[in-house]
Amino acid sequence: MPGGKRKTEDTENLISKKPYSADANIKSKFELMAESFEENDQSNIEQIDSDKAPYVVLVGNVGSGKSTIVEKLTGEKGRSSSSAESATRAAEYFWTPDQRLLIADTPGTNPRKDKLGHNKEIAAALSYQEVSKFLIVAKAHVRMDQTISEIKQYSDRFVELPDDLVGVMVTHMDIHKEWDESEMKNVLNERFEIPVVIFSGSHNIADEVNRRIIDTCQTSYRIDVGCRLYNEYFRIEESNIKILKITNEFVRRFKQIRKGFVKKLALCSQLDRANAIFEFLTFFKEKQLETGKAEMICNLKLNFKGENGDLQKGFLINMENQANAVMSDLRKEAAF
Repeated sequence: MPGGKRKTEDTENLISKKPYSADANIKSKFELMAESFEENDQSNIEQIDSDKAPYVVLVGNVGSGKSTIVEKLTGEKGRSSSSAESATRAAEYFWTPDQRLLIADTPGTNPRKDKLGHNKEIAAALSYQEVSKFLIVAKAHVRMDQTISEIKQYSDRFVELPDDLVGVMVTHMDIHKEWDESEMKNVLNERFEIPVVIFSGSHNIADEVNRRIIDTCQTSYRIDVGCRLYNEYFRIEESNIKILKITNEFVRRFKQIRKGFVKKLALCSQLDRANAIFEFLTFFKEKQLETGKAEMICNLKLNFKGENGDLQKGFLINMENQANAVMSDLRKEAAF
C-alpha cells in the first residue's frame, strides 16, 4: 500500500578562509537559518507530486555491482572495483546521458566491519532532493538464500521507508544459479512486500535497464533530515543533522543560481553560449562553491579534528558532489 511499511525480517586548507563578503548579511541569514532548523521538529517523510526527472538512490554491500550499474547507465568510467573495499568513498551523483534519470551511488557497506546505521553517505543522498526509488542492489549468487540475506540487511534497516519507495536490483544475472527471476520476485514480495525487482546482467543494454528503473518511479517522497529515520537508523547527532540541513540549503541556493543563469543563457547566441557557460562554471566554483564551504567551516566552527573530523570532511565532500550534480549538464555541454 502506498506510504505503508514493509515487513521486517582537500579540506584542511579551507579552515583559514574567511566567508565571502559579497553579501554583508550572510552571517545573520545563516544564524536565522540554523535557528529555524532547531525549532522545526515536525519533519517527516512526505509523498509529493514532482515534475523533476526521477532520482534514484542505490545502496548495497561492497561488490554488489552498484558502481558497475552506474557505469553502464551513465557512461562514467573507472567507478567499479574488484577490491574487497568500496571503490566509492562518498555519495556521488550522476545523470544518464539523456538527462531522464539522476542516480546517487553510495559507498558499499562491508557487513564484517560497518554498522549499517552509521552510513552517513546514505543519509546525505536521501536528503539531496525528493527520492523516486530507493534501490537495494544485491549480487546474484548460486543459492537464492544468499542473495536474499544481502537484501534483508537493508530491507529490515530501512523499514521506515514507504513500501512503494523501496525496490531491489539484482546484478550479475549471467552466472549459473539454482533459481530464476520469477522465484526471486515471489520470495521478495511474500517475505518483504517488495514487488519492484529489476534484474541486470552483462547482456542487458543500458537503455533497457534505464527504462526499467524509470518505469518503477511512479511517485516521489521528500524525506526531511529531522525525521525519525535519521535519528534512529543513521544515529546522526543533532549537530550533524544541522550540518546536513544547512548543506541542503546551500544546494538549494546553487539550484536557484543555476536556474537564473539558464534563463539568461537562452538569450545568448549559439556562438556565445560556450563562453558564457565556461565563465559561469568558473564563477560558480571560485565564488559560490568555495564560499559555501568556507561559510560552513566558519559558522559551524568545524575543525576536522577528533572522532568527528572525518565525518565533517565527508559532509563538505557531499555538498561539493551535490553541487557538481546540479551543474553536470552545463559541464557536459562545455566539454564539447
